[in-house]
This record gives sequence, C-alpha cells and structure tokens, in this order.
Amino acid sequence: MKTFFRSRLWDVCWLGAGILAILISTIVNFSGFSILLFTSFIGSILGLIIVQSMANLKGRFGSILGVIGAGFDCYNNFNFGIMSQALLVIYTGLTYIFGFFTLGRKISVKRTNSLDILVSFLVAVLGLVILSFFGLSILPPKAPSWIFYLSCFCFLIQVVAQYLMITGKVFSWYIWVVANIINIIIYASLYFLHLEPMAVFYMILTFMYLLNSIKAIFVWSPSGAERH
Repeated sequence: MKTFFRSRLWDVCWLGAGILAILISTIVNFSGFSILLFTSFIGSILGLIIVQSMANLKGRFGSILGVIGAGFDCYNNFNFGIMSQALLVIYTGLTYIFGFFTLGRKISVKRTNSLDILVSFLVAVLGLVILSFFGLSILPPKAPSWIFYLSCFCFLIQVVAQYLMITGKVFSWYIWVVANIINIIIYASLYFLHLEPMAVFYMILTFMYLLNSIKAIFVWSPSGAERH
C-alpha cells in the first residue's frame, strides 16, 4: 500500500479519476453556461493539481498554483454562500504566498513543535472571532444550524492544517483527513437538501482531497520523504 501511494501510477490514476468525476458532474448538472459553472470547473481541476503537488513535496510549484486556485475558490464559495470557506481560502492564498518563499522546490518535512501549536491556536482564535461576526450568514438561506456549527469547527481545524502543511509538518495531513471528511458531509448536505446544486462539485473534489491526504501521510513520513 505504501509503495502504491508513492508511485507514479497512483498519481496518474488519482488525477485522471478526479478530472473524469468533475467532467461527469459538470455534464450532469449542466443547465446552461454560467460564470460560476466555468470557475467551479477550472477551480476544481486546479485544486486537484495543487494538493497533489503539495503531497508530492513540490513546495514552490504547489504554492504558485495555490495562490491562483485560492482566487477561484474564494469566488466560488462566496457565490455558493459558504462564507466560512471563502474566508478560509483567502487565508490559504496568503499562506501559499508565504510558502513560495519558504518551502523551496522540495518541501523539507519537520516535526511539529510548541511554536507551531501556539501559532495555530492564535490563528484559529482569530478565525473564530471573524466567523462570529457573520453568524448563520456564512451558509445559504434555510441551511440547518448544525451545518453552521460543523462548518465553524471545520474552518478552525483547516486553518491549523494549512499552517502546519505550509511549514512542512506531516501532522497536517492527519488533520486534513478529518477536515475533508467533515467538508464532504457539509457539501453533501447542501446538495441533497437542495440548498446549493453546485455544491456537488466540491463534494466530489473533497473526496479526491481525502484520498490525497491519505497518500500524503505516507509520502511525508520520514521514509517516504527520503525516497521522494
């Protein structure tokens, strides 16, 4: 399993399956061309390439694409009405700018230290304060309150995961596994409750992110990082 996750075959199969899933969901949900349809499609493809690059320790390349992808994701989530995610990708874009200058061509994996925990906590608290000003408006109208609380929790752990990832900590990918599972629940709920039909894009995309996070745990482990 470890060898397969680290192989070129996995990368090709994973990326191909992700693009195919996005194409199918675009065709199935097509009801006329719109800017949001186009930006969702492009943002989804970019998202796949970004997370795969980061999982494969390609820091500088992944960071450049990350800044571009954050722009698409911010626009898309704002129009979906998911303000917590829109705020998150603004933060994500800023961390990718930081990562471009600090990660280098290949990410050097490090252990999580006490400073990482402190900074993550402070950033998460700041994010919670910002979210409190938006209240239920961070979600589409008529969305159940439980989605709001789940979205807030997911926002906080993604803030921590992104910071740890951009500073080269393998523990970040364990957090991403949890965050991706929660996001799948959120997007699936928005879609199946008929609150946001376009959320199917991100439901599919987040499932692919989940698989990539599992792969990254193996690649970023000490033995995996050395072999890459």
